[in-house]
Amino acid sequence: MIEHAARLDASTRRIERLELLKCFGQGAKEVCGEFAEIWFNTKTVDGVGVKEGMVLKRDNEQFRLYWYRSDTLFTELTDRAERQEAGTKFGQMAAKQEQLDAIYTQMVERDPSVYAYPPCIDARVTSSAMIGELIPQQQVTGLVLDRRADQCAQDLCLALVGKRIAALCI
Repeated sequence: MIEHAARLDASTRRIERLELLKCFGQGAKEVCGEFAEIWFNTKTVDGVGVKEGMVLKRDNEQFRLYWYRSDTLFTELTDRAERQEAGTKFGQMAAKQEQLDAIYTQMVERDPSVYAYPPCIDARVTSSAMIGELIPQQQVTGLVLDRRADQCAQDLCLALVGKRIAALCI
């Protein structure tokens, strides 16, 4: 929290809103006392606009920081949550699908006829489902996929295996 506040240029801090509160929080987490909620418009040392807010509580005639949020802190917390989710099975699958989607987009831009063969979703790459060998990404063309589709009685889709593409008959 202190690190994020330190990344901001204090000289640019301008009060946007100030509100005195008797209680802060909700439900079982509500705490009462003398609170002040302050929201600022400020900038990072690089000049990027940031919104930050804090709640101060008066204890023994001193104001103490009770709660703090800023755009930079929110971004860090979101990134941390995404990194933690990436460690889960669902997160790993989502990351792999995102990577395939990006590569698929590049292949379609290079050869629009590849668009006829969609990326596989939740398909398992097995030797029985694969049509032919793995294809280096740069060598994927509509013509190559058409030849493989002729060998498939079902639908042909594309999966990512390392840095190569597998044509799967599913």
